[in-house]
Amino acid sequence: MASVRYTLEEFVQASPDEVLGRLAELYSRMGFSSLRVNAIEAWRAQLPRLSAGVAELILERPEAREWHVLLEYGIPLRDRRPDAVILGHDTIFVVEFKVGAESHDSAAAWQVHSYALDLRDFHPGCEGKNIIPILVATDAQGALSERGFADQFRGHTFAVQEANCANLGRCLCQLAAHGSVGASGLINAAEWDTARYSPTPTIIEAAQSFLAAIACRRYHTLFPMRWKQHRKPSWTRWRIHKKNKPELSASLLEFRDPGRRLWD
Repeated sequence: MASVRYTLEEFVQASPDEVLGRLAELYSRMGFSSLRVNAIEAWRAQLPRLSAGVAELILERPEAREWHVLLEYGIPLRDRRPDAVILGHDTIFVVEFKVGAESHDSAAAWQVHSYALDLRDFHPGCEGKNIIPILVATDAQGALSERGFADQFRGHTFAVQEANCANLGRCLCQLAAHGSVGASGLINAAEWDTARYSPTPTIIEAAQSFLAAIACRRYHTLFPMRWKQHRKPSWTRWRIHKKNKPELSASLLEFRDPGRRLWD
């Protein structure tokens, strides 16, 4: 087991001491003799707030009681552990708390955003799922907001949602509805928790695929064929007339009947 795992219904019913005990056991299996004092204090502050937000989500969407929450999930081969990952149907919430924070600073927003990108890029169970990072600054004021990052390969990763303790539950409810949760079956939490590292194609693999596509395109350019219709290519001269292009006077050799020149 790579994390402390509960269904949302079990998590709401569990006492903070029980959850802290399982977290301590998890860290012990990882090689740590005990949780650091600051980690214990942080989790004592986080657990009731996360539980309250999850309870509000269950009240709004009763089917969510069967979803799972994974605490301190270790992203494969990345040595990173978001505070909580909530597995819905086709939506995965990545929640990071900043206890005592009065604002959503850029470093914390990028931290949870990078967690979401790592899951998208390295976790096979995230393929085709909506991944929503949520940053919870416990002492921040104001309404819900979001912070976007320039990422042309964002895919199914949403902008960072900025919440606080008072509106975390409402944030989860709104995002669950926005993510069209319920469109597919439940995620198998045990398999998801123990899934192996599965990266996107390497640079070499991507280059090989790209070059193969170019080679195929050039082949069809040099040797045009049409399905059930084979026509011999014809060579003609095409002259650029001065009356159309006064600055040009040239004779170009064009390969006709694929509608392309021989060389692009």
